[in-house]
Amino acid sequence: MLVADCRAMPDISFNIAVLVCAPPMIAGRLTFDETQAGQLFGMAVNGTRIRFDENVF
Repeated sequence: MLVADCRAMPDISFNIAVLVCAPPMIAGRLTFDETQAGQLFGMAVNGTRIRFDENVF
């Protein structure tokens, strides 16, 4: 899965936008920025810049 993801998003980067720590839990919001190659969810988006956030716990 990671190999395919790296091919589809060769320039992906992410930053920690928010980080909260209240032991024993850690939560954060990651902001991703990348240029998609090929398809995304079955749609042709080759060369489109995509930014999205992901919440992680």
